[in-house]
Amino acid sequence: MHAPEPEGNCPHNFSPVPIRCHFLVCLKHWFFRQYILVAAFVLAGGLAAGLYIANSTHTDYWKVIVAIITGLFSLTYFIQKQKLEELELFTRIFAKFNTRYDRLNDELNRIRETDVTSPLPKEDRDTLFKYFNLYPLSQAVA
Repeated sequence: MHAPEPEGNCPHNFSPVPIRCHFLVCLKHWFFRQYILVAAFVLAGGLAAGLYIANSTHTDYWKVIVAIITGLFSLTYFIQKQKLEELELFTRIFAKFNTRYDRLNDELNRIRETDVTSPLPKEDRDTLFKYFNLYPLSQAVA
């Protein structure tokens, strides 16, 4: 019997490790992955609605079509820009973490090679706390 997934799992997570996420975060990730499909549906629906409105109000068709296509280009640009900004943020944070852990690497290797049965000195404990504490990133990298 298959165990049910915990509540809040993102159904669009392709990682083998289940990741819990908020509904809006899952929706954003789905939208970023499927934005071409969404844009195609919006284009088709927008053209149908726009042409209906243009026909009923006797407006020029080309104005409606240009407005809808411009809106889709704006949506596509926004999505690409958002994805790029998130990728740049990830890259900056990843580089900061690498710098931080590179500074701790020798100390961590020294701790790893010590005797497991001996008590851990305060300096080693502080080093481990620095390693596992993710919050004061600005203090560790600065």
